[in-house]
Amino acid sequence: MTLLDLRDRIRTKAIAAGLSYTEIETLFDVNELLNQTMPCLLWQYGGETNNFEDSETEMSLNVYLLTNFPDSVKSESADYQRDYIVTQINALRNFFITWLKLMPFDGDDYLEILTTDEIPIAQRLSIDSFLSIEFRVNIRLKRNFCIDPEEITPLDQVQVYFNSVLKYTQACNVDLQLTLKNQDGDDIDATYTGYDIVVTQPVPADASVNNSDSSYTASVASGGTLVLPDEAITLNSAAFITKPSKKDQDILLKDVSGTTITPVSLAGNTITILDAVKDWDIIIGYSTGDITSTQTMRRAGTITSITTTLTISTTTINGGAVSTPITIALNDILEITYTAAPSDGTIILEGTYV
Repeated sequence: MTLLDLRDRIRTKAIAAGLSYTEIETLFDVNELLNQTMPCLLWQYGGETNNFEDSETEMSLNVYLLTNFPDSVKSESADYQRDYIVTQINALRNFFITWLKLMPFDGDDYLEILTTDEIPIAQRLSIDSFLSIEFRVNIRLKRNFCIDPEEITPLDQVQVYFNSVLKYTQACNVDLQLTLKNQDGDDIDATYTGYDIVVTQPVPADASVNNSDSSYTASVASGGTLVLPDEAITLNSAAFITKPSKKDQDILLKDVSGTTITPVSLAGNTITILDAVKDWDIIIGYSTGDITSTQTMRRAGTITSITTTLTISTTTINGGAVSTPITIALNDILEITYTAAPSDGTIILEGTYV
């Protein structure tokens, strides 16, 4: 007989005897039933009429244990079979004692074990191919299972926790009204699952980024990061430098000799500078009888010498007397006074100009 056959036989006898029972197949997957050592059946007598409200009610619990008695043992000697049976029965007794200690009887407020008896072999259910042992545990109900309302001491107050942190304390039997708001004071929609409050947060819109003339625009997700691209600076449409955006850049303007050049003007995207310094002679003409020559300077630079056959009495720049070397700026007024010219001629202004 297999364990499945034994289970079916016990089920049939229970039904025939008018017993109600709860059947637990195995402690593991039902498909592994054939690999178990014991099917588990929990029986409850349908004819029980004890009044559970009586604190003095006594009841009994029958525990039926069995183990295999393999055919290989039956072919052994009588002494061997006897020793095997004694060993297996003792193992079942030890198993029962261990199981009983694990049951929540001792120290329980409601149940008390009175006696534990082993049922004589003559009263046991006879099952072929198995060794069996049966115990009867007599139990007394110490007190009513129902709680007397008078025994309950009401709490003065309750503590309210959020995410395991105590937030506040309030009186018992008082309705608790919670209002969920955001940092702006707006109500927050939420759902409730047991003790969990699930807040429905709106999805914030992306932010828009652009420069002053909107030649550059970009979108940034809420809470995201935007790295601005580098910007390129060109000179006369030729690549010059690439620099990080929103970072001031000082550009040093020099000539080929390394001399710093001061621009004449900065207008829009245009930088205007003077021509390179050159050694030039500026020639001023005069006529017979002239005593003064005036020249508006179209170059800046330095007049190092003035060459003429005339006798010069004074030289001025913008009305101020000067002598060589003379520093001139663009559009300065140069005036040279001399004795009356006997004939037509020229005055040569030697120097460096830009």
